[in-house]
Amino acid sequence: MYIAVDIGGSNARITYSESLDLTSLIEPIKFPLIHDFEKDFSTVVNVIEKLVATPIAIGIGTPGIIDEKNGLILSAHNISEWETKPIVKMFEDKFKCKVFLDNDAKIAALGEATFGTGTDYDFLYITWGTGVGGAKVVRKGKLKDIEQLNWDDYLEKLEYLCGGGNIKKRFHKPASELTQDEWDEVMVDFKENFINISNRTAFKTILIGGGATAKHVAEFESMSKELKDNEINLLVSKLGDNVGLYGAFTLIDNNL
Repeated sequence: MYIAVDIGGSNARITYSESLDLTSLIEPIKFPLIHDFEKDFSTVVNVIEKLVATPIAIGIGTPGIIDEKNGLILSAHNISEWETKPIVKMFEDKFKCKVFLDNDAKIAALGEATFGTGTDYDFLYITWGTGVGGAKVVRKGKLKDIEQLNWDDYLEKLEYLCGGGNIKKRFHKPASELTQDEWDEVMVDFKENFINISNRTAFKTILIGGGATAKHVAEFESMSKELKDNEINLLVSKLGDNVGLYGAFTLIDNNL
């Protein structure tokens, strides 16, 4: 069995597969993070143990800047309690299998490029949830060159205006309670930032995904028509909350 773990700013999602040649995804187990590293790590371990005692390999996506060589998170605003912990070694010691860790936006982009809406494009991937992340995907035949988009340079303003956590600060209420006029304001900010990021990166195809995106597909599809005037091809993920899990399985497949 292979295990995929998607750790977000608010929740974690875990599933398994007998094969890396995916045609569908087994419904993941989802649970909230309490932002206590020892307890959250223990919960992840317990969920994996319930799914399979001896996994073949584990793929993990998390927010933040990843030190792939040492298997840890250097910095992550939304899960700062995970920073500098030897995550890969801890999981490898526990399960005696290979463990692969990478940034969640890169992994989600990998999932989209392999199984989702981005299978035929070079594209800029933007993930929208508690925070905002991004990655550049350039195809080279069957191979995919995926580079994390620098948050400070390209995404800080977008997260400040539209990140799930900051929407609550901005409007002084949960995103679920926003009026239509307030959502329209958020979408205008998305559109302006998409144009700016596209111009600065020279990517004309943008793929928006992540947990929050799945709740606003119609708005982004409408925006897609408007962005054609700016020669921007806006695509909307069809993988929903599961995109990071598809990417985690692909991460395993690419490294075994």
